[in-house]
Parts: sequence; structure tokens; C-alpha cells
Amino acid sequence: MNKLITCYFRRSGNTISIGNSLIERTWDICEHGLRSVALINKSLGNICKSEVAIPSFHYEGLTFNKYRENSFLQFALQEITQLSNMDSLYSVPNLEVVAYFLDEIHGIEIKNHIIVYEDTPVIKTYTEIKSVNFPSGEFFNDERINCFDIVPVPQDAKFDSREFFTRTDFTNDLIMLKKEAIDFDKGNILFSDNLNDKMFILKESPCFTDQRKECKGNFWIDKGYIKVLGTGIRPEEISDSKFRRTYACITGVFSNGFDEGIRALKLTQKNLYLMEISKNCMLVANPWGDRNCPNAICEEFVINELEVCHKMGITHYQIDDGWQKGKSFKRMNRNENIESDYWDIDPTKFPKGFSPIVELAKSFEIILSLWFAPNFNKLYEEIDAETAVLKKMHDAYGISIFKIDGVKLRNKDTEERIEYMFRKLRDISNGEIYFNLDLTADPRSGYFMFLEYGILFLENRYTDWGNYYPTLTLKNLWDLSLFIPTKRLQIEFLNLSRNPDKYDEKGDFQPPSDYSTEFAFAITMFANPLAWCEVSRLDEKSLASYSSMIALYKRHSDEIANGDIFPIGNRPDGNTFTGFQSHNHLSECGFIIVYKENALESEFTFNLHFLDEKALNLEQIYPVSDCTYDPELTCSFTGISENGKNLTKLKVNIKDKNSFILLKYAIKD
Repeated sequence: MNKLITCYFRRSGNTISIGNSLIERTWDICEHGLRSVALINKSLGNICKSEVAIPSFHYEGLTFNKYRENSFLQFALQEITQLSNMDSLYSVPNLEVVAYFLDEIHGIEIKNHIIVYEDTPVIKTYTEIKSVNFPSGEFFNDERINCFDIVPVPQDAKFDSREFFTRTDFTNDLIMLKKEAIDFDKGNILFSDNLNDKMFILKESPCFTDQRKECKGNFWIDKGYIKVLGTGIRPEEISDSKFRRTYACITGVFSNGFDEGIRALKLTQKNLYLMEISKNCMLVANPWGDRNCPNAICEEFVINELEVCHKMGITHYQIDDGWQKGKSFKRMNRNENIESDYWDIDPTKFPKGFSPIVELAKSFEIILSLWFAPNFNKLYEEIDAETAVLKKMHDAYGISIFKIDGVKLRNKDTEERIEYMFRKLRDISNGEIYFNLDLTADPRSGYFMFLEYGILFLENRYTDWGNYYPTLTLKNLWDLSLFIPTKRLQIEFLNLSRNPDKYDEKGDFQPPSDYSTEFAFAITMFANPLAWCEVSRLDEKSLASYSSMIALYKRHSDEIANGDIFPIGNRPDGNTFTGFQSHNHLSECGFIIVYKENALESEFTFNLHFLDEKALNLEQIYPVSDCTYDPELTCSFTGISENGKNLTKLKVNIKDKNSFILLKYAIKD
């Protein structure tokens, strides 16, 4: 493709419009900057107009004084530029427009960025700012009115909000729904599928609880408009020497019901954060889950692990903390001063460097990955040297995947320095290098920021601490799967035979020993399976069953990943029927995985997505004939929907608790 087909930019006097065949937004150039005036959903022919007179970008104490009326500063438009980005590592082709404004009296420069993407129903906005003076007012007030976009919406629009949470070391409640949100809202996603306002607004930022205090919410929701709040630039972080970039807003539209809206959201994530399924999706083993690292890590240990990974069919192996000359991540956590050779390979543990294990991994067709933690104690001031460490690992040993741990985004500098490392390494390797981004603790980028650089390591769970419960792992994946493509998440399975004494028989959930290894692995099959254990310590039975499940997974993983994955059934709680559906709209085929937890009943009926009034051919992939349970399956039209259409539902009958079924379907001609 050598030109953009669907994207365009138009200017008529003081009005600019940017869009594609699906969406368009319009702004007026006013004396205070850009003023958002209209949003068009072309599929519906729906136009939302805004009567808000203030500029889309306004920052308290910098561009206006909230205590004085009509206090917005005057900015003169310097230029409007447009750039067609045709060949990017990071997104599909797009058209970017930049409106550059200057207030010479106050020494403030603003660049409004607007981006529209080929065949994607969204427009992305963010702002860059530079000022010779800091904002006036109290810097540590977290109730500022700092806004970087105002999105026109219908007067009667009702938006549901989803607030997300990371720091998964401390929580299993990762999403909070607020129906018909109003006023200040802390969600990352606003979603409406009402008759005339089918749209979503995504703030591309860390979760609200991980942001530095700035505003009372991510959004201000009012009649006819929504303000996107919280720039990610605190008053003391304003710079006179460089432009600083705000977080971003992604406004999307769709034409049908909720499922189509979610599909549009997932298409957005697919197109704005490119990911090669064959390269970026992984079946990785990491030994940290058995809690013997960093002491266990050495050449002999890794060789043993690789040999077992080869037997199991695992495609990636991740060397965790302990490979470095500095011995342990604990030293950084204790705020010790880190010496310059901390990140050299430990010559006592790896006397020949990584060469022997690299060669062995290649012979087994296993891809090596490496754990790494930039020095947060120095606010990543040494990021150039640390970037050089990873480049050296890539150049010398071909290592292209790095798990990035210990991130603490304590100020704007740390955020910019971490992204600098990600982008530089992606660029100089022509996209070969990418990252696993850990979400387990501290303020980090979260579910909607830095996704163009890799996939997400969701949670640490250990039998040693008695906090690994298969049903909670399943629940967390099920909750996130509606809004986040599951192939961006690493989901763990463990050595179930370890530490049975760490679990109370009267606990709220069934302990790992109540589950088969097949079920534990099946939880991960619609995501990126993570063997969170020392595979060399698995007993023969576990090794055999996990190997069998891995072979099953590898036969179907690409097809599953190429579909839109939705949760089905009930939310997992340890005592119900639940599952996932992957539907490919091009091939009209898909996969369904059904889990029966410790439910009393044997029969359950699942509502399916995108299959109303469709007849299906159904193939049972698992269990096979030699399994201990044999479910009875039917798929039929049952029930009548509110609009009179037949609903395609799946009816299953499973006798054994903690069992699962994997099915493949195709729509009949």
C-alpha cells in the first residue's frame, strides 16, 4: 500500500476535519486554540455537535484561571502540518495532523495531535506542551481541571464506565463497572450502545489509581460533551526546554449492539498496537513460580530446564532474576547503590556467558527470553546504559524478548525514559525486540499504555504463599477478556503438586490439588500460557499431561488467536459453568472452551456471540475418547430474542466437576 485509501484531512477557513470512511471529527480554530465542534458516526449517519465554547486543551494555571471568567489565554495558530505514516512498526497506516499554537506573551507552545487510522473506526488525540513558566496556583492540589480533549456526544447519551486496576500482587478485583456514569469518573473506558450514540472513549493511560495525582477523574461527563481529564503532566513537570506529551484519548464508533462495539474496541487495539501472532504470542516457561530463584539460576539449571521444555513442546524459556553479576533484584529493592557491572552476566554461574544455552535452545527451537529491571532508584537516569545492556544481549546472543520488571512511574521523567528504552530497542532492531510488561505492583503503564511495545505479564501467584487458586486465575482472565485481547495477556499454570499444606481445607476456593493439570492448563489456552514453575521438577504424570495439553494448544492456538475472543457463561466463582468463545468473522469459524467448575448441576446453556439465526457444524476437539469424562453435547436454536430473532445457544452436559470441553465450529452453508 503506497497511499492512504480511507483517511483524509480537510480545512475550510477556520474549520478542520479529519476522518476516514467510518468516523469524522471537526474542530474550529479559535483564539484560544482548537475547539471541538462535531463527531460523525458514518455508519449511523449520526452527527454529534458540541456547544462548548472553550478549547479542547486547557490546563489550570497555565492556559486559564479557574477562578476568573473568560480567562483563557490567546493563542495564535502557527501552522498545521499533516503526515501520512505508511510503514510503521507500531500501527496500521494512518494520517496525523498537528496544529501548532503559540502564546508569545506567556511563552507557551501547544501542539494538538490528531490521528486517524486506515479502516479503523477511531480518532486519537493528544497534546504536547512547552512553557517558559510553570503553572500558577497550588501544585499539589489533585482537583485540577486539566483537559486535553472534549468529545461531543448526544445530549441524552448514557455511558457505562469501566475502571481498571493493576497491582495484581494485592488484588483479584481488576475491573469495576459503573452504570450510567456522570460527573467525574475514574474509568479508562466509557461505553455507550444506546440507539443513537454507539461509541466508546478510551483514555490511553495507566489506571487511575496508578496515575500521579492531578484531577479527580479521567473524565467529566456532562450533557452533550465529555471532557478527558488528567494530562499525565503535573505542574512541576512542565518544561521550558522540551515538549511534553499528554496521555491520549481514543474516540471510537460502531453501528450495531454491544458485541459489535466490543469488536470495534478490539479491532482498535489490534490496529493501533501491531502484534504478530506467530512472533509475539508465546508459550513460555519461567522458573520464578517455584520461588527458588535467584539462587537456582545457573548454566546447569537452565540446561536442565531447556531439555524438559523441549520434551514438553514449550516454545520460549525466560531466564529470571539471578543471571546478573549483581546477584539479586533484592539489592535494588533495598535501595542499594548498584555498581556499573551489575548487569554483566555472572561469570561464576555462566562461565561461558550465555553461548552454551543459546546454542542448546536453538537446537531445540526454543526462543530465549531474559528478565530485566531498570534501576528505579535513580529514576532511570541510567536508561542509556541499561538500553545498551539489552542491545548487547540482542547483538551477542540474539535475545529479543525481555521481561521488564520493577517499573515505578514516579514522575514524567521516569515515564519518558522507560518509553525511550522501549522505542529505541524496537526501532534499532526493526521490531525484533519486544517486551513482557509486568503489572503486578507499583505505578505502571497498565492495560492501555505502551501496548505497542509488547504483551502483559498479569500476575504473580504461588503455591508457596497459598495464593494460587485456579478459579481466581480464570476469573481474572474472564473479567479482562471483554475489553483486552486475551492474546496480550500471559496467564499462569503451576506445578500443582507443590505445597498442599499451604491451603486451608475450609478456604473460600478449591486448592490447586483439587484440579487436574489438564484443567489448570486449559485456563490459559485462549491467552498466552505461562509455565510458572521449574519444569525440571514436574513429576512424570504432570509432565506427561502438560505435554499432551501443549500439543493440543499448539495445533489450534493460531486459529484461536485470529478470532475475537469473548467471555461466555457465568463469571467464574468456583461453582459454575463458564468459558470463552473465539469467533473469526472472515472464515465464519470459531472455537468454544467450556469449563465446569465445582457446580452441582450437570447441564448448562451458553449464549453465543455473532451466531444468531445460524446453524453450526460442531466438532469436539477435547476430550478425546480415552478421557475420564465424556460430555453430552447439543447445539440448537433455543428461545426467542426481544427482536424476534432465533438465538443460537450451546447446551452442554458435563458430569465431572473441574472439567472442560474444547469445541470447534463452522457456520453451515
